[in-house]
Amino acid sequence: PNIGALILAHGGKSIITILQLIGRALRKIEGQDTVDIIDFYDDGKWIAKHSRDRIRIYKKEKFEIQFMFKANKLGFPQ
Repeated sequence: PNIGALILAHGGKSIITILQLIGRALRKIEGQDTVDIIDFYDDGKWIAKHSRDRIRIYKKEKFEIQFMFKANKLGFPQ
């Protein structure tokens, strides 16, 4: 329960794996109620779909998302 940030640098799209990793990072740290989670948008024939699927998961779970790229209305790079 002492993770302050989680960097996801994998190309997966498994909802179970993603939520397990995020759940571990979200375990309470005394005096802290948030954790930064950084995910990369992969650009490629197959892995771009994985990135889009992860964005859909984050939206469905109602996580706050801050895009570091110019995004279209769905949250995908333009």
